[in-house]
Amino acid sequence: MPVHISDFFVRPVILGWLLSVWQKWLALARPIDEPHVRTIGVDPDRILLMGDALAVGYGVSSWDRSLGGHLAREVSAHTDRATDVEIVGNASLNAVGCLRALRGRDLGLLDAIITTIGVNEALQLVPVFLWRRRLARLFAFVDQETPVSLLLFVVAVPPTGLLSRLPDFVLGPTSRHARRLNEVTRRACDGHDRITFIPFDPPLPESVDRELAETDVYATSETYREWASLIAPLVVEGFVPAASSIRFVQRNETLRQEALDALGILDTPNEGRFDAIVKRAQEAFGTDAAAITLIDHDRQWFKSVIGMPPVEVPRALSFCSTTIARTDQFTIEDTAADPVFKTHPFVVGGPKVRFYAGVAIETSDGQRLGALCIVDTRPRKFSRADAALLRDLARQVQEEMMNGPAKTKKHAPHA
Repeated sequence: MPVHISDFFVRPVILGWLLSVWQKWLALARPIDEPHVRTIGVDPDRILLMGDALAVGYGVSSWDRSLGGHLAREVSAHTDRATDVEIVGNASLNAVGCLRALRGRDLGLLDAIITTIGVNEALQLVPVFLWRRRLARLFAFVDQETPVSLLLFVVAVPPTGLLSRLPDFVLGPTSRHARRLNEVTRRACDGHDRITFIPFDPPLPESVDRELAETDVYATSETYREWASLIAPLVVEGFVPAASSIRFVQRNETLRQEALDALGILDTPNEGRFDAIVKRAQEAFGTDAAAITLIDHDRQWFKSVIGMPPVEVPRALSFCSTTIARTDQFTIEDTAADPVFKTHPFVVGGPKVRFYAGVAIETSDGQRLGALCIVDTRPRKFSRADAALLRDLARQVQEEMMNGPAKTKKHAPHA
């Protein structure tokens, strides 16, 4: 679109106005709970939503009611799978900060990143050539330094007055600049197989435009839901090729082990809180055995077990080690018919395992510590409803583990 030279003459005035209202924006209501939303189901898609004001959740008190929460539900409604959305919202975030934040994270645990950046560049009338350069660096990082299974969805810069009423002398030039940035972004995404541009141009809330004071926010849970419904379909479209395939996690083993060690739960005695969950799992499914396992270096250690000896298992022989390597819930309905496991020592001998189902136990940032599993000596069918129930029980284990270890004496550590 043509450049309005006058837009750049007014830039110092706009920057001065932004400086005068910035503290008011930072004081607006926003969520105060954990920035992580999970929907019920199996085979979760793991998404990081990273963005500026659109991702911050202005106007609502819980992340569940923010854009991230509604995105989780909208994606699940399309995929019939669970969705885990972690939200990193920062009103000051720009493309440079986004790249810096991504470099400092373990991205191997994710299926996708959704970014909502560019509002700050639009408000500050950052030159187009700088925006192009910043996107090129971000996209090069995704192409060259992230797992090949990771997808990036770049949401278009929205109209600058979408979240808060702006004076006309700010709204006109910055909205025009947002459209210029989007033209650059759309072209920059072309040619990148794992990067998708998502158009996003919802109408401004004209009906309340004059009823709000400047710097107040329009957003409500309902408006975030409407915006999520515009974004989610294109995100789901990107997941379609992976939906029918087995997906594995590319883990940073060092970070995973550090997260496990930090809990201080290894080699501790049995605890009633975990034993109760294991008992519910065994009774709910009527299996011979159920257990909470933790994968520690080269061993599998039982935190709680019913129906099997609480004996450590070499990691190389652990079914649960396979569970934590996948993104989905892991089930073998008949090990004797499974091409990989039919010759496993625990299938042809030992406990003679014929059925296994496990769900990974994770930290809040997605590090996989072990599994809640059920085991039987007979083949069994395992439905999606069964998988959802097992995942819910695994989530209860996670919550207990995040509460910290009981203050009891540890067993002798594994040598």
